[in-house]
Amino acid sequence: MAPIGIGLALSLIGDTTLYTVLPNPEIAAQAGLSLAVVGVVLGLNRLIRLLTNGVFGVVYDRQPRRRLMLAGMLVGGASTLMYALSQGPTLILIGRVIWGASWSAMWIGANTIALDISDDSNRGRVTGRLQMWFYFAVAGSALVSGVFADWLGYRGGLFLAGGLSAVGFLLWFFFLPETRSVRKEPNVPTLIIAPNPRFPWLYLLATSLPLFAMGFAFFGVINATNILWLAQFIDGGLQVGRFLLPLATLSGAWMAVRVLLSTLGAPVMGVLSDMLNRRWGIMAAALLLALAGMAMMSQPQPASALSGAVVISLVTGGISALSSAIIGDRVSGQWYGRSTGLLYTLRDLGATIGPPIALGLIPLIGLQLVFQLTSALIAVAALAALWMTFDEQRSRQLKTGQAPVVYSPSPGEKQ
Repeated sequence: MAPIGIGLALSLIGDTTLYTVLPNPEIAAQAGLSLAVVGVVLGLNRLIRLLTNGVFGVVYDRQPRRRLMLAGMLVGGASTLMYALSQGPTLILIGRVIWGASWSAMWIGANTIALDISDDSNRGRVTGRLQMWFYFAVAGSALVSGVFADWLGYRGGLFLAGGLSAVGFLLWFFFLPETRSVRKEPNVPTLIIAPNPRFPWLYLLATSLPLFAMGFAFFGVINATNILWLAQFIDGGLQVGRFLLPLATLSGAWMAVRVLLSTLGAPVMGVLSDMLNRRWGIMAAALLLALAGMAMMSQPQPASALSGAVVISLVTGGISALSSAIIGDRVSGQWYGRSTGLLYTLRDLGATIGPPIALGLIPLIGLQLVFQLTSALIAVAALAALWMTFDEQRSRQLKTGQAPVVYSPSPGEKQ
């Protein structure tokens, strides 16, 4: 997982540079963009992924992983160079479309590889480690992208980011093996043989609901309202000795802290799910903690709100890791790609619609009520996870002969 994680981190620097510096009107002017166009630039790649995640999921089920991952890294680096060369909106918008597709290729591929090389005993640990690398990549790229922009300027920083993508390509070229042939189905007695298995849509939709809820809440609502939430407790900035830390600086720093907290939570929850062999039970507990955290964030007391933000940040990465592990446990290996494609399409959908809904409702009902309504969505996901926990327990009893009912798995699930 280390080459994959380092490569993802190197590939993200160009994308993160845009998020870090383009909202600055002076830098947007250097790129020949209005602030309205900047909003489109920053959101276009995520919209594209709503289409390309599923496409690459299907492709990964039919093709080897390595060459698609290499192609994704190469094209992603080319998109970063397009940002640097653009003198107006046309080229950078094309680059954002290309980046959305290339990130789908890399991220869906990384999750598929994680399922290829893991088994029932360590799947949570492996998927948790992948999520840890992802959040580490987000935090690290956010840090270095700002440093590069200050050091070399907007375009110079992007050219350097493109060069680092080339380093990521070389890293994968030499150290990333083909894993499609590694995957093996578990050697257990088959109770029922389905002659024409179908893709398990309903099961996957249930598995995707927690990711959709957390994409909407964490990547959508919380990220979009981060500075507004902090402004409730900090009036213009924070005085530390002789220095005044401005609100915008504190907002960026707090966002990085939340990402790092997610980095810690992902591997811990993955390992715990392997040890207890209760993935849906841990998922339900994580969603209940996220529900409590979101509700606490809506409170006017700083201590309660800050504690809630820490709680929901810790469990977010683990929920993603558990979703991937559940797919590996229950879905046939021939559908790993399209299953992970569906998972992350729904997470991207939640993250895409979260900001406009939140920012549109805040003037009407206020930030606290927006957070409380978001808590209701997490509550629905938690209830669904509790239901799946009971189903998980029942399936385990059927497999071990503790229940007098003939086991009949859904088509497409591992028998």
